[in-house]
Amino acid sequence: MGYVSEIKSLISEFMQYQITPKDIEAWCEDEDNAWSFRLKMKDILVIYRKFLEYLEGSYIISEEVVRGMCKDSRTFGHVKGLQSDF
Repeated sequence: MGYVSEIKSLISEFMQYQITPKDIEAWCEDEDNAWSFRLKMKDILVIYRKFLEYLEGSYIISEEVVRGMCKDSRTFGHVKGLQSDF
C-alpha cells in the first residue's frame, strides 16, 4: 500500500473510534512513547486537523452516518426496540 492509502486508513480508524486531535496531542506529549512515534504522530496530527477542517460543515463521511442517525433516533420513535447511547 502507498503512503496516501495508509494515511486514509489511519484517519478512517480515528473517525471510527472517535479519536480526536486532543487524543493525538496527548500521545505526542507522552514521554513514555518513543521519540520517533511522537514525531510521526505530530505529522499525522497536522494532516488529520486539515482533513477535519476541510470536512467541517460541508461533508459527512461514512463513519459519521450511523453516529448521526443514532443522535437523531428520537425522530425514529416508530422503530421498535431502537436504543441509543449517544
